[in-house]
Amino acid sequence: VTAAVEDDQNPQNTQAATKSPQPQNTNHLNDSINAEINAIFTHHRPPVDVASQILKAASTVDADDSVMSLAVALDSIIHFVPLDNTPIRPIILVGLAGAGKTVTAAKLAADAILSGYSTALLSTDTLKAGADAQITSYTAILKIDAVIAQNPKMLEAAIKQCKAAGNQVIIVDTPGINPYDSEDIALLQTIISTVDGEPVLVAPAGGDSEEAREISTLFADLGCRRFIATKLDTVRRYGSVLSIAKAGPLAIAGVGASPYIGDRIESLNPVSLARLLAAQPKTAATQKSASHSQKSPASKSQVSA
Repeated sequence: VTAAVEDDQNPQNTQAATKSPQPQNTNHLNDSINAEINAIFTHHRPPVDVASQILKAASTVDADDSVMSLAVALDSIIHFVPLDNTPIRPIILVGLAGAGKTVTAAKLAADAILSGYSTALLSTDTLKAGADAQITSYTAILKIDAVIAQNPKMLEAAIKQCKAAGNQVIIVDTPGINPYDSEDIALLQTIISTVDGEPVLVAPAGGDSEEAREISTLFADLGCRRFIATKLDTVRRYGSVLSIAKAGPLAIAGVGASPYIGDRIESLNPVSLARLLAAQPKTAATQKSASHSQKSPASKSQVSA
């Protein structure tokens, strides 16, 4: 009788077979998702430190989709605090000249009116040419009176009248300022203290991300805790939006993507922001080429006819 030991019964082989499994890699971000998120950052160009922080957060997410990985990462490092239709305090829109404060004020007023709230729209912008005509044209559409305050005392009186009249929503438009000019800063501080409301930064999308971060930090020092990003329809890179959101205690209150007051300020959440960033719309040159190619067959048929 011949006895033999099978290979799988070998003590060494048995030890190898029963050996504890190796720890799994905790980085769930596969190469394709990593490449997709990097492509998003390459397109939108946020500051390097912001992109690195978001990518690091996304690398811990167990997801098969780059948008969802990005959304979870954004949720962990960016705050989203939409504006309420009935704010307890007046909303004071502040920012640089040309940021879109007046049209944003009109949009917020329109939204409040459509929701059934008594609304007042005040303007302290007496510096910009045509400012009175612009605000008056908006309030005429909204069928409310335009309240224009020439100085802080008039503004204080107007606020009291609005509250006495039972206005549930009070929105104050302010002149565009230079955040590096001490006189402009002093004027805005006076307006904010006079109104005793919440200053909300209105900042256009696009532009240099580092500049946006520095400017938003200055407005945060004035008491801003939320911001509205505007003019998303006129730019193709939103790195400055991420930059502002990471500059300090500034939460995203909403975004505007149209110059028309009928198009409301839209609120954002981590998923909708991730989708917005991932969309990466076509460049103007690409759109022009596509438009030309679509028109070409029609032109040929017209010539043939």
